Formats: sequence, structure tokens, C-alpha cells
Amino acid sequence: MAEPVVSRRERRLRGKVPRLRRVYSLRGRLLLWMLIPLLLVLSCSGVIAYYQAMYYANSEYDQTLYKHVHSLAQLVERRGNRIVLNMPKQAKRMFLWNAFDTTYYQIRTEKRVIAGEKVFPVPQGRVLKYDDTMIYDGDFKGTPVRAAQLLLDLPELEETVQIKVAQTQFRRQKLTSKILLSVVAPQLALIFIVFLVVSVGVNRSLRPLSAITRALEKQTHQRISPVPDEGVPREVQPLAQAINDLLQRLDEALGAQRRFIANAAHQLRTPLTAIRLNMERQENADSPADRDEAGRHLRTSVERTIRLSRQLLTLARAEPESLRQSALESIDLVALMREEGSEWVPVVLDAGGELSLEAPETPIRILGHAVLLRECVSNLIDNALKYGGPGVRIALQVEAQPQPSFTVLDNGPGIDPEVGDRIFERFFRNDEGGEGAGLGLSIVKEIAQLHGARIVLGPGLEGRGLRVSLVLPLPEAAIVPAGQRAG
Repeated sequence: MAEPVVSRRERRLRGKVPRLRRVYSLRGRLLLWMLIPLLLVLSCSGVIAYYQAMYYANSEYDQTLYKHVHSLAQLVERRGNRIVLNMPKQAKRMFLWNAFDTTYYQIRTEKRVIAGEKVFPVPQGRVLKYDDTMIYDGDFKGTPVRAAQLLLDLPELEETVQIKVAQTQFRRQKLTSKILLSVVAPQLALIFIVFLVVSVGVNRSLRPLSAITRALEKQTHQRISPVPDEGVPREVQPLAQAINDLLQRLDEALGAQRRFIANAAHQLRTPLTAIRLNMERQENADSPADRDEAGRHLRTSVERTIRLSRQLLTLARAEPESLRQSALESIDLVALMREEGSEWVPVVLDAGGELSLEAPETPIRILGHAVLLRECVSNLIDNALKYGGPGVRIALQVEAQPQPSFTVLDNGPGIDPEVGDRIFERFFRNDEGGEGAGLGLSIVKEIAQLHGARIVLGPGLEGRGLRVSLVLPLPEAAIVPAGQRAG
């Protein structure tokens, strides 16, 4: 069987291994950025010190060459028609002797060599002049030398005598090294001391970060405490404060989640228990009438459980993290209220109530999540129907000015003024014996916050009951504050 053909791009993608990001040390980077300038300063200082050392060494030994070449000039004499160097052997031995360097000399005219070396180095590079003497670098027999040359005019012979003296540069190099070492060594020691002191300072300055790390490692989902911010440098304080704010929000979120789970379990326990008891009653019924009554109670318990589960799912769906990846859509608020209201008309009429809608003919465009807004309207109507009693009147209103808004009004008993905003708390009920789970208005609050809407409470129809209005932001300002949750 032939193998499938794989393109070059597919082979590259299959063989591509994700590259791990290089993790660097803050301590090492700080020390490196401190060490680099110090080494640059040391290098520049070393170069400057080297040229200064060469200058001083050359100045010192160039004076010696200057004296040597003038000493030889004093020993040049005329004997008849000849020019000779009148230097005794002992003086010559003393002139040439040196413990470190070798000295060469040459006395010559334009025609012949009078004394000294037959071949002498020529100038290389820059030539210096000291009065009537030239100083230059050269190479003699493969060894670098420093040479001095003096031109001596003898008018009576109509000749010019060239007097040259050269020395190897070992003593110059040794003196240069000594001067360079005397300058660079203290600087190197000082840089080393500075590096050690700065290293200790960096380590001490980074200790608060280590303390924050240890504090974070001790955190658990059951015990969250703020990280220590005492003694933290000013530059690290924003980080510590941000971490503490995050931990506080996380602790509050985990606490709210634990309370929500506990309350949800408590609320679900009642209808589930009712379902079990009604099933037992139905199984143990002595007559068809008792069985039918148990069945009706069972159906009511199941519907209550379904409603409670639906509300819990709506709360979970309204969590900011669930909507972070969800995009806002353009919604016609008038059409949404008309469609949702029409679905509730049979329910309200069946309960002996009345439902009306007041809305403009033209669309009112907003940005939002249609499913959540429908759930919000549904919960407000359900809440009004539940607490309004027989013959309740419910009115839906939609307005465009000054901001898009929708309102649900009823003529029921309303709420106790002392209760206030507590009606928006999860599992809070305005009545003690009602059938609701206390989640309807809490869902309304969650959805309003996610749409950046403002909730306004007031008296309902005929000066009684309850009025709940959601004032939505304009489309260009509509946002979902996914990271914000009102307490």
C-alpha cells in the first residue's frame, strides 16, 4: 500500500516543536547591566593607561638615547683627511653594556661606514624630533628597536656625519607594564569590591520578592491571605498591591461560590425531597383520586425543580468568565420585549392577570446578549406574576430617550422599604412562605451588570406594586464589564 503524500509544509508543521521561552534571572540581569558598564570603564581606562605608560616610558628612555647619540658625537674626530671615532675599548664596553637591552650604533658618512654596524634600521612610522635629533621606531635583525639619529656637519671636510644609536625595547616594555599594572590593578580591585557590594545590595533588595513568593506558595483554596507588603520597595509595591487585590477578589469569588453551592444544595434539597415523597404517595395511594392528587403534587415539584435548575444555569451563564469570549450583538429592544411578552400572555391570562406592552413603532437598537436579556425580562414578569396574586396587572414599557430602557410594572403588594436592594441578593425572598427560590431578581442584577445597565426601582401601577427599570448604555458605549462584579 502506497504511503500518503505529505507536503513540505505539513512535514514542517509536524516536526515543529514549540520553543520554550527563555526564563532569565532578574538578579543576574541587574548584575550584568551593572557589570557591563564597569568593564567598559575598565577597558577604556586600561587603553588610556597603556598609552600613557608608553608615553612616559618612551620619554624616559628617549632621553637616554638622546644623551647616547650626543656622547658619540663628541667622540667623532678628524685625523687628517679622515673621520674617526675616538672611543677606547673600555669606554665602548661601558657604552654597549646593558643588563636588559642591546645597544647598537653606527657612525657613517654618505660614502662609508666609519664605525659600528654595517646595516642600521630605517625609520618606521612616526618620527619625533628633539632639537637636532630624530627619534624613531625600527626593526633590527627581527627585533623591535628604538633609534636616535644626529647629523653632524663638518665644513672643513664638506661632509655630513650620521650618528645613530639604537636599543631594544625590553626595558621600555617592562616599565610600561609596571606603570599599566600600577594604574589598572587598583581599578580592577575597586571594581571587584563595587561588584560585591552591589551584589549584596541586589540580593537584599530582592528579598521582598522571595517573601512574596513564599507567601504565595502557602496559599490554598481554603485559606487565602494577603502577601506581606511591609518593607517592600516602592517599585514593587504596585505588584504586591495588585497581587493582594487579586487574592482578595479570588477569596471573595471562592467564598461566593461556596455560599452559592451550599445555598443551591439547600434549595434543591426541598423540591427533590418533595418529588421523592410524592412518588411514594403515588405508589402507596389507596384510590385513584389520591393517586391523581399525588401526581399533581409531583408535577408541581418537578416544575419547581426545573425552574430552579434553569435559574441556576442562567446564573452560571451570566458569569463574566463565561461571556469573556462572547461578542455583543445588535438587538432591537422593541422586538425583544414584544416577543418575550407574547410568550407570557397565555401564562398571565391563565393566572387571571393582564399583560400589556407600551413601545414605540420604530426599533430601538442596543448591543447585548439576546438570550440573557430575554431571561431578564422573563424573570421580571415571573416575579410580578408570582407576587401579584390573582388579577394582577403587568405592564411592559420600552423607551428610547434619554437612554434605551425597558420597565416591568405591576400592581401587586410591592416590597418593604426596609428591604431595599436586598431583594437582589441570591436566595433572598421578600416573603417567608413563597414558592420562589429567591434567584429571579438576582439573575436580573447579574445580567444588568454584564450589560453595564443601571437598575431603577420605584412604585408600580396605580401607585402601588413594584416598578423595575433597566437603563441600558447607548450602543457606542455598550460594554460588558467582564472583570467587574458589584458586591
